Amino acid sequence: MPANRIAFYACILLLVNACKPKSLEPSDLISWVQNRDNGLVKEEVIGEAKYTVMYMPPQYLLAKSLLNLDSFAINSNSDCNHCFVIKMEPVDGKSQFLTLGAMGKSEPYERINYYMNDIAQDINILVGNDTVCMDNLVLERYYNVSPSQNLVVAFRTPGADMQGKGVRLSINDRSIHTGQMNFEFSSSLMKDIPKLKK
Repeated sequence: MPANRIAFYACILLLVNACKPKSLEPSDLISWVQNRDNGLVKEEVIGEAKYTVMYMPPQYLLAKSLLNLDSFAINSNSDCNHCFVIKMEPVDGKSQFLTLGAMGKSEPYERINYYMNDIAQDINILVGNDTVCMDNLVLERYYNVSPSQNLVVAFRTPGADMQGKGVRLSINDRSIHTGQMNFEFSSSLMKDIPKLKK
């Protein structure tokens, strides 16, 4: 009787793993990564600020490059390149993120400078047991057209592939005074990211 039960559970486990996509076409991989149900999009609310983080694995970046016919990005793509988009927005969705809790008229401009330069010291990732500092940072400015602000941060992990390793993105937004925020991407989640179909 116990042997039958073990065999039954083994079959169920095998079927569940067989249903997960192993490789996807570029457009399908992009949709898979952007789907919140797959776990690569995380969110945290602190006070009046909401932070949404999306991990963009190397195969996602390559898929975007293939669809955009960007030969430079295709040729420079590497399994060592890892990006995150950090969307910062007010919880109410109406006020401007840069003005949250501002004490004076110059504070939003100081925050722009902070997000363009100094926040690089306040964001890092932990891959397994290795801390990796940011390699590149871009602040996408919306010039008050949108209440949110986006940061695109890139990390290079030479000789260490993040595939299959747990990753923690740490952000300490000193401009809004959030304190340390950690966005966890478990090793099992990282192992389940489908490959790009070749």
